[in-house]
Amino acid sequence: MPEILNGGKITALEPGLVESGFVARVGRKLRNTLDVWFGPDLPMSPSAPAGTPLRTLDYPVGYNINIQPRNLEPISFDQMRSLADSFDLVRLCIETRKDQVSRMPWAFRTKAQPGRPRRAMNGGNNAFSGEDNEQNDPRLTQLTAFFSCPDREHTWQQWIRLLLEDLLVLDAPVIVPVISQEGDLWSAGKELYALEVIDGSTITRKIDAMGRTPAPPAVAYQQILKGLPAVDFTADQLIYRPRNLRAHKFFGYSPVEQIILTINIGLRRQIHLLNYYTEGNVPEAVAQVPKEWSADQISEFQEWLTARWPAIPLGVVASHLFPSAAISSSPATPCSRTRSMNGLHASCATPSVCRRSSLSAS
Repeated sequence: MPEILNGGKITALEPGLVESGFVARVGRKLRNTLDVWFGPDLPMSPSAPAGTPLRTLDYPVGYNINIQPRNLEPISFDQMRSLADSFDLVRLCIETRKDQVSRMPWAFRTKAQPGRPRRAMNGGNNAFSGEDNEQNDPRLTQLTAFFSCPDREHTWQQWIRLLLEDLLVLDAPVIVPVISQEGDLWSAGKELYALEVIDGSTITRKIDAMGRTPAPPAVAYQQILKGLPAVDFTADQLIYRPRNLRAHKFFGYSPVEQIILTINIGLRRQIHLLNYYTEGNVPEAVAQVPKEWSADQISEFQEWLTARWPAIPLGVVASHLFPSAAISSSPATPCSRTRSMNGLHASCATPSVCRRSSLSAS
């Protein structure tokens, strides 16, 4: 029964409520303070339901609903491709690396058995290497013939360059095994027809509850076409192999993305140099004044000109029409069209804006 004390009620707390409620936390804090001087206290109890699996990263809620690839990243695939194509030095580096890889010799060989001596390296794109021969394993010839034209359209050199382009620019190389010319997806037990290189910017990843790539038969990837999901892929039907993965990201970190700031600086430097040769530093008009004029008189003349033509700001007149470095006391060298202005010669550097006329100051 509650007791009445000074107009209020005193109610005894239940033991379970005391142990799990506010009093329990206060008591725990007090015990921890007494046991360890200014101690760290005990950690809070997990808020997630019991049995919640760990996660590889703190992914956004409803991540699989996102359609466009990399829509949660600050740099998109299109931006990386634009930067790689715009800056010639980066493009030359990419093409050089593609040339180096595509020229490398390759060959298939049987795996060396434990205890046997190591065989010599193969120096060319031959079906056999060292002790390997077709009689011992005919698969060597089949593999060499297949990868000489992996997608039934491009040679090995062309095919690997396609793959390296997305690897170096996007870090999103994608290969899809197909079993027919119509593009039917491969499945276990089916004969492989070709390995198609797919544009990595059209592939978006899906994750499971842990943040990992879902295992078959769940959908692991989707191809986005025209802004809509078009094709579903399991992890067995699509080979997605970024080179530079990070634990807190779903997409790779390409070499182009790593030097975006450097590329921007280089582009602006090239634009600056280009303007030097295209725009030049010749003003639209140059006014030559009498040599007896002082700096104050020149300034007064500029103000008078602005008053006569109020549509032209004084800054434009001073910096474009009559820059200080262009004012000279030497006789004017008129262009094809010269106009008189109170005894001053105004030589127009842009004939298209100058008309044969006579102006007089009032």
